[in-house]
Amino acid sequence: MKIYLSQDWFLKFLNGDENASEYEGFYNEGESWIFLPLPGYRNASLRMVREGTKTDLPDDPSCVTAVVSPDGAITCFTVDGGAIVEREVEMINPHEDVYARNRGLLETRCLKDKTVLIAGCGSVGSTMAVELARAGIGSLILADPDHLEPSNICRHQAGLQYLGRLKVNALKDMVLSINPVITVETHPEDICSDMETMEKTGSLAEKCDLIVCATDTDNSRIFINDLSLALKKPCIHAGLHERASSGIVQSVIPGQGACFLCHREKILRETRKENGAVAYSEKGEAIPVQPGLSSQINAVAEVAVLKAIEILTASIDDKGNFRSDFGKSLTLIKTRSRPVPGEEGRLTFFSAHFSLEPFEKCPACGDDPSLLGQAAGFGQDP
Repeated sequence: MKIYLSQDWFLKFLNGDENASEYEGFYNEGESWIFLPLPGYRNASLRMVREGTKTDLPDDPSCVTAVVSPDGAITCFTVDGGAIVEREVEMINPHEDVYARNRGLLETRCLKDKTVLIAGCGSVGSTMAVELARAGIGSLILADPDHLEPSNICRHQAGLQYLGRLKVNALKDMVLSINPVITVETHPEDICSDMETMEKTGSLAEKCDLIVCATDTDNSRIFINDLSLALKKPCIHAGLHERASSGIVQSVIPGQGACFLCHREKILRETRKENGAVAYSEKGEAIPVQPGLSSQINAVAEVAVLKAIEILTASIDDKGNFRSDFGKSLTLIKTRSRPVPGEEGRLTFFSAHFSLEPFEKCPACGDDPSLLGQAAGFGQDP
């Protein structure tokens, strides 16, 4: 059994003036003690004392006493069955230790100063937030007005212990349980319900390096596209079709390639031919959709995460433009084959990547845009 201790807490005590300090943590009976600044109910205590300080050892296995010497050595004890037992202790630095095995695969330090706004914290948004946290993102802004219900659990990253909680708050705790040094800002509201929230969303987007749209209405997706273009912020749209039989991930780099609206009508028309009803309509209304399996949804979300990391780590020239060969802008992921009449299609996996050219008559980014900046007045000249 090992004790995991925050290096920051230890150094703060070592370099301070107090003879004793108390900390709360987590006790996994018969397995470990964890003393880190994590969210959740705490059931353990740690008392750090300086060498030579008289103290009593509580007769409770969840209580740890740590003796710290002037040279920085630390010895930890617990009481088990009336006997004093010395325990192994490991210092944890979340900035480094959490991402130790990512080295050589991804330089996580390049993400620690990046901020991502995720609009929509359902099955796709929650997966993206958790995976970005594991990749080393420094700051997340989460926006979603909904609470977690029992029917969400089989697809959402959160479990039953989060029932009834706002999705943004549950997801914040999940992110901080991966790394407590990540900055997480939550906004439990509809991003485009009225002008006030639209202006607020625009202000949030202004301070981001990337906007992620994982909402379930075209009103919100068109608004996010509008903000992306007005603020010249890269954006990723991730959406699913009926029963998650397929999904689309589109990256929008303002001024470089197509925006979300350029080919939206054609994409919707073609996917209807293939899949029947779709999750989003170009009329700004959500179409009732039967959800798919978590594994189908996650396949789309993980592609969106990889595209997000590609954008966040991409080279940018002196004019603020991404390199000219920057990836494919649209990825189609298919997870269920077309069904035979009277039967349900079998699960499968197929992906295709496309480069979308801008549409000169696009209402958002074309030669005569009618939508750009109207949503909340962002990006317009005073």
